[in-house]
Amino acid sequence: MVVCEPGISVTQSTLNRSSTTAAGSSLTSLTIPVATATSITITARDSYGNLDKAGGNQGQFTSTLSAVYTSTVVNGIVTNVGGSTGQYLSTYTATESGKYYLTVLLNGNHIYGSPWTVNVPVGATDPVSTAVSGTGMASSVVGVQGIFTLTVKDASGNLRGTGGDYWSVVLTKGLTVITAGILDNQDGTYTCNYTATVSGTYSTAITVNGVSIGAPFNIIVSPAIASPSATAVSGGTPSVPTSSTPATFTVNSKDEYSNSRSTGGHFFFVSIINKANSVVRGAVTDSANGNYIVGYTLAAVGPYQYNVMLASGSSSLGDGLLGSYYHNRWLDGAPVMTRVDKYVNFQWGTNLITPTAIDYVSIRWTGYVSPLYAELYTFYVDVDDQARLWVNDILIIDSWNAVAGETSGTISIPTATTLYTITMEYRKATGNGRAILRWSSASQTKAIIPQAQLFSSASHISGSPFTITVIA
Repeated sequence: MVVCEPGISVTQSTLNRSSTTAAGSSLTSLTIPVATATSITITARDSYGNLDKAGGNQGQFTSTLSAVYTSTVVNGIVTNVGGSTGQYLSTYTATESGKYYLTVLLNGNHIYGSPWTVNVPVGATDPVSTAVSGTGMASSVVGVQGIFTLTVKDASGNLRGTGGDYWSVVLTKGLTVITAGILDNQDGTYTCNYTATVSGTYSTAITVNGVSIGAPFNIIVSPAIASPSATAVSGGTPSVPTSSTPATFTVNSKDEYSNSRSTGGHFFFVSIINKANSVVRGAVTDSANGNYIVGYTLAAVGPYQYNVMLASGSSSLGDGLLGSYYHNRWLDGAPVMTRVDKYVNFQWGTNLITPTAIDYVSIRWTGYVSPLYAELYTFYVDVDDQARLWVNDILIIDSWNAVAGETSGTISIPTATTLYTITMEYRKATGNGRAILRWSSASQTKAIIPQAQLFSSASHISGSPFTITVIA
C-alpha cells in the first residue's frame, strides 16, 4: 500500500499495453453479427494496474477488424466512456461475412489478448438481394426446359452459402399457370426449371420464405419449330382454281403444340401432279410472319394431287442428307444403317466406313437442296471409287463405272431458295474411300454444299395430299 503525506498527489503512470484489457460478448463468443454495430470495452491501466481515471486517451488506441481471406479492413471507432472508469468503447460494423482478426493496439502495440480471431456469420436471407441469372429468366422455347438460377444473399450482399429456404416461382399468362420446379443446391443457389407448351409472354412472380424478391419480370416463350401435323392450309384446303389462271393458297405454320409461329424461315416442297403424272412445282413465298404463300398455274382442267410438304431441319437451317449405308456395292437389300449426314464430305482412306466395313460398301444420300441463286449450277462429285448424282430428279452425273476422281454436271436452277430433290449414290470396292459433294455457279464459289442448304426429308402437312379438281 502506498501512503502519501498530506498535500502530496500521485498521478497514474503511462498506459501499459500488458495491463490494458478488452471484454465484451463478441470476445466471449468470438462472433460479431453482420451489418450490426458491435462494441467491445477496453479497460486502460498503467503498468501498476491503476485505471486510466483521467480518460481522454482514446487517441492512443487503434482498433481494427481485418478479414483473413480478403483485403477488407474495418476501422473501429474508439470513444471514452468517462466517469473515471478507465474504459473506452471500440465499435465496429462489419458488412462482409467471414473470418477476421480483431486487433486493439495501444500506441502501436497489442494490448493483452490481442489479436482475437472472430467470425462474422452471414446474415438472414434478404429477398430483395436475391440475384436471378440464366437464359431461362428472359426467354425459352415451347417444349424446351427453361432454366435459371436464384442466388440468395443477406442484406449486405453476402452469399448465404447454405440451403433450406422456401421458394415459390410461378409463371402466368392469362389462364395458363406454370409452377416452376426448384432444386436446392445447398450452397446458397437454387436451380429453377419450367417447360411451357403455350407460347407468349409470362409474368413471373418469385417469393422466398413468403416474401417477394421484387416486381414480377417477364419471360418470353417462343414457339417451337414448325410441325407438319400441326401446320395447315388456311381454310383447311386449297381453293379450287381456274385453269390457266394464276392461283395461290396460304400455309399457316404451327409448332407441335399448335402455337402459331410468328416468324418464317421454314422450307416447303410443293408439287402438283395430274393424272398423267405431269408435275407442276408450287412457288413458295415466305411472308416472314409464320405464313407461306404458294403460287402456281395449272393449264388443264381435271383432278390434281397437291403435295404440300414441310422440310426437316430447324427454322432457316437444314439438317443435311439422309444416308443409307449398305454392305455391298449395289445398294442391294436393306441398309445396315441410316443416319442424317450434315453434308457429304468424307475422306475415309482405309478406315471404317460403317462400324464394321471398310470395303465393298455403297451409300445412297437423299433429300432436298436449296440453291441460293437462280443460275446455272455445276455440281461436283469427288469420289473413290464411283458415284452418280440426280438433282430435281434429273441424272446430271453418271460415273458409276468410271475411274476414281472428280466429275461434274450442270443444271439450271429456275428459282432461288427453293427445294429441289437430290440423290447421290456412291460405291467402293477396295483401297481408299472418298466421297465429296460440291457446287458452284456464277455467284456461288466452288464449295462443299453446306448443311444449311440440305434437308434430309419432307413430310406432308395436315390434310396433304389434297385432291383438287381444276375448273375451266
